[in-house]
Amino acid sequence: MHGFISLPNAWSLALLSLAPLIGVAAGIWVKPKHPFVLWLIYCACYAAAVVWIAFGYESTKFPGTYDLQPWAFLVIPVFIFALPAIGLPWAAASALRRAANGGA
Repeated sequence: MHGFISLPNAWSLALLSLAPLIGVAAGIWVKPKHPFVLWLIYCACYAAAVVWIAFGYESTKFPGTYDLQPWAFLVIPVFIFALPAIGLPWAAASALRRAANGGA
């Protein structure tokens, strides 16, 4: 790792705005038996995907030898960000869906 991640601003904004969109989509279409567990799985998958995209960008832009282990630790702060970024829109969209369906 170079000590910084040089993702372009457009990529960063796209990754930031993708989390609430995933939350809204999941809240509208997913009717899980265990929403808390599914929410954690969605957030973990999102965090892993974001770190993988950043690692792929850095390793192609700055060729060299990279160790994936330090990058794996970045999943933790992204996961913490993804919890409310996906969970709050998910909860709002599922509440709206239930209200539109008469509480079902």
